[in-house]
Amino acid sequence: MPVKESHVPQMCQHKSSGRAFVRIDGRTRYLGRWGSADARDKYAALISQWLANDRTLPQEAATPTAISSDVYTVEALCADYLEFAQGYYLKNGEATKEVGCLKLVIKLWANLFPGIPVADFGPKALKRVRDEMIRMGHTRKTINNQVNRLRRIIAWGVEEEKVKGETLWALRAVKGLRRGRSDAKESIPIRPVLQAVIDAVLPHCNRQVKAMIELQLLTGMRPGEVTIMRPCDISDWDKPTWKYTPQHHKTENHGHIRQIPLGPKARRIVNQFVTTDTQAYLFRPADAVADQRAARREDRQTPLYPSHMNRKLKVEPKWGPGESYSVKEYRNAIGRACDKAITLPTELMPDTVRATWPARKKLKAKMGEKFEAHHAKVLAWYGQQRFHPHQLRHNFATDRKSVV
Repeated sequence: MPVKESHVPQMCQHKSSGRAFVRIDGRTRYLGRWGSADARDKYAALISQWLANDRTLPQEAATPTAISSDVYTVEALCADYLEFAQGYYLKNGEATKEVGCLKLVIKLWANLFPGIPVADFGPKALKRVRDEMIRMGHTRKTINNQVNRLRRIIAWGVEEEKVKGETLWALRAVKGLRRGRSDAKESIPIRPVLQAVIDAVLPHCNRQVKAMIELQLLTGMRPGEVTIMRPCDISDWDKPTWKYTPQHHKTENHGHIRQIPLGPKARRIVNQFVTTDTQAYLFRPADAVADQRAARREDRQTPLYPSHMNRKLKVEPKWGPGESYSVKEYRNAIGRACDKAITLPTELMPDTVRATWPARKKLKAKMGEKFEAHHAKVLAWYGQQRFHPHQLRHNFATDRKSVV
């Protein structure tokens, strides 16, 4: 479709890095920090040049030239590395969590040093980024990991000959934060789940989630491994101990082979979900929804008329349950079961967490300044009572008697 003569390329915001850019002649040109006067001036000059040259940029402006390390800015390095990372940190065709962590440190870095050449980014500037993360409330380990990611970005720039090696060498002089020797808060260690809490939560889980919890307690496998179990991934069916080899696991990129033994107790759990389709996942949300609907059908007080069935056949749902649980869905299912199993103490009433937004709005207006403090206490209490699937690996590590 031809471009209208009256059309002028607009300045846009690159949300991941917080920069302004404009796309002219099929090329993206970054202008600086979004909302800054420098970005507006560069945009105005570029558009004026584009209009004066019959709606195109001169050949020397349109053709990328060799990047000088003296003018190569932090924002440009962030954009180039993010493009590389989105194609490098992939697993099963999807971006890994590492990309999300990189986006967070890139956004902070680009916002603190807009338009600054990478060559001018030294140890003191790196400490400024670190101090900002301390101010934001990040834990010491998270800050050290993010600083290492930032150095990795600059190391990639050195590898691509876009950044001088002296810059990376100077940043390596900045040591990581040590326990008790900085203002950064320490992360709370992950503890095993009390058996009394697990026993109270299991009755409120569907049979798929309950089986996954029990398998984790017996084998110590990761949540991402238990959710993708299939019969075809299990071997040695004729032996007392089966071997489960996950199709994907955390350390497969290092060439490690992961085999999880399944003893008699684990075998009994798996046998409840094995079907003739060896490629199908054992624990399917579709089966959980079917079980839930069947239970509701049994508890139905009024008869199901043909008109009801016809109406359901005509309505096509926009989405349906998946073939396997994701780790996030598995964790949310455990969280909902925890909410049903635990009862809020009387002194913490009303429950400001599970209340709907209109109810919370009324509570906030009624309680005034006390609302935020009360809400924080309720969140802290829930944090102690609820558990997530990664904690179950700690139960396995502290109670090796339950392996099989």
